[in-house]
Amino acid sequence: SAGIERKRLILAGSTPDRYSHLSEYHKVDLHLDTYPYNGTTTTLEALWMGVPTVTLAGGSHRSRVGNSILSNLGLTDFIATTPKEYIDIAVAKANDLTSLKVLRVQCRSIVSNSSLMDKPGFVEGLECFYAQAVRDLK
Repeated sequence: SAGIERKRLILAGSTPDRYSHLSEYHKVDLHLDTYPYNGTTTTLEALWMGVPTVTLAGGSHRSRVGNSILSNLGLTDFIATTPKEYIDIAVAKANDLTSLKVLRVQCRSIVSNSSLMDKPGFVEGLECFYAQAVRDLK
């Protein structure tokens, strides 16, 4: 009813295993994050599999997860603050297949080299937090 050709839509059910699930991302050019509850696992899976994500940042934690992930990856041009901007970004990105193709190749490296994957840095920060909490109790 919205004028989208039926052959352009993929309506899929569950997959039998994780490999099959992740392979589905090879069929996707651009991931549209959900709102008002942003994806966390799905967003990170999409990016890991080379699928850039457009998100709409809201005012609560549940609607700012995509903003946090994309900001930590330096992909702030994929973050919208209004529904209209979300649509505008999605349409612009979807129409720039050359840039999407380049970013698709870089996504896993961007995620791998980001603060989101810095396990030693995270543990160090957490240890400092715990140490400060213990000092504050004394």
